[in-house]
Amino acid sequence: MYETKSKLTKLDLRAIKGMRNRIVHDYQNLDSYIIFDAIQKDLPPLKDTLYEVISAGLKNNIFDREDFDISKVSEFYKDIDFSKIEC
Repeated sequence: MYETKSKLTKLDLRAIKGMRNRIVHDYQNLDSYIIFDAIQKDLPPLKDTLYEVISAGLKNNIFDREDFDISKVSEFYKDIDFSKIEC
């Protein structure tokens, strides 16, 4: 559990939440260059960190293995590279 929490502290959750709120609630005033830059620079390391968090959660039995297996075949998660998650 502590390993998972330590990985989450790497994330600037406040900035992530702020970006999400801006996209959802103020989409008319978005700067497409800022969004493109975030997609190019910020999302790849975020995805890597989330893969680490999921791996740690599965190893430490924090996340349910059955739910994880169901997720692997779900259309909702088709863009996730499950091979990057160590079980």
